[in-house]
Amino acid sequence: MRAVLCVAVLGLAGCVGPSGPVIGDWRGAEQSIEGYRERVTELIIDGRPGDGSGVYHLISSVPASGIVSDPRDIRWSDRWQKRLLHDPSGAPYTVYHLDHAPPSHLADYVLLSTGALLPVVDPAHPDTRPESLRIALQPLSRTAYGYGRP
Repeated sequence: MRAVLCVAVLGLAGCVGPSGPVIGDWRGAEQSIEGYRERVTELIIDGRPGDGSGVYHLISSVPASGIVSDPRDIRWSDRWQKRLLHDPSGAPYTVYHLDHAPPSHLADYVLLSTGALLPVVDPAHPDTRPESLRIALQPLSRTAYGYGRP
């Protein structure tokens, strides 16, 4: 009986937290590069804080499209790589590159000092103008419901 109880408790524990180490969970509204309207995007980067690569999970949907299973809705996982680049003044910044990102998404995200991730076309020259920052994915609190769960 105790063994059954322990297994049940462990099973429930898996429902309330991430299944492994998570570097971050970001959500926001991005503009589709295919010309569709904004879509809701969640990006989860699995790994430990010092890792240079790992697995990512990308979940994206076009809100209120009226179609139950919209072909633009995406659930995608693959590998990520962390790259350290330098701006013209020599200051370092971090870019998360998503290997084999879906064609409708950009593959590179610059980690901003606010903790947000900004999708960029050219990671060597990120556009951080205020109008570009509106599409940055915002970090979720580690205590948020569903944090790190694809």
